[in-house]
Amino acid sequence: MFKSIFKAVVVSSVTAVFSIGCGGNDKSDDDDVDGGSGVGGGDVSIGTTLSIKGTQVYDITNMEDVSEFIGNLSKFKSNYTGLFTHSSSDNYGEFSIIDVFKDPVVSINNGKLTINLGEPNAKNLISIKDVFRGDSCDISNPNAKSLDIFGGFGGNCDDKECFVGLDFADICILRDINRYGDLDFMLVYVDTPVTISEAYGDGCRYSLNLRKGWNAVAYAEIIDACWVVKNVADSDLIWIIYQSGLSKSKATSGRSKRATSPFFKDFRR
Repeated sequence: MFKSIFKAVVVSSVTAVFSIGCGGNDKSDDDDVDGGSGVGGGDVSIGTTLSIKGTQVYDITNMEDVSEFIGNLSKFKSNYTGLFTHSSSDNYGEFSIIDVFKDPVVSINNGKLTINLGEPNAKNLISIKDVFRGDSCDISNPNAKSLDIFGGFGGNCDDKECFVGLDFADICILRDINRYGDLDFMLVYVDTPVTISEAYGDGCRYSLNLRKGWNAVAYAEIIDACWVVKNVADSDLIWIIYQSGLSKSKATSGRSKRATSPFFKDFRR
């Protein structure tokens, strides 16, 4: 069983539920979803380089209900400006992105996101078996090297006394959130194409094809059923920030916090 994201909980196969009302280039009927490569518009490319240019970011700091968020994205459009200097990995914990990538860029300017991350430094790549672990996990190329980003990106707010986290989600899952219990998302880089698969439980199975370069991966538990694992299409990505410590408490300095937010916990059933 792989443990890198869900800490030993079970995962499963991609199912047809993701095609219900979403998928491919579907952008939703909401007027506030901009055109472009992804939700929020802009230029989105996930491949050898993780490249995001001009995509609208949504601020869920004051979100009370997921239905409100999905039904009125324009209400949550952010005008935040700031840099993100840290990230986190299930294997490394928190790290400075400048220590892992050459000339990395993760920034927001007036609510528009720019990310430019290429290949991680060779010394920071680890065995794919250390990312997807377990005796029953079938890895097509066990010699592949990988780096996972779990928990998105983090930095300090403008006043330097609060923390802001940046993460992504799959708009398809969020539109149909009542089908799911636990869910999570991660970015994973692999240096060669590889397939991760596993059969378990009562007819459950997942098969995840990772292309060389970057992959955005969603994990979602269907209530009272198997887990779903899939690559998120560029067009289905939505980027979200969460700010904490806005009371200017010295104890909330972002440098002491892990680069993550409570966003996904709010969506759990």
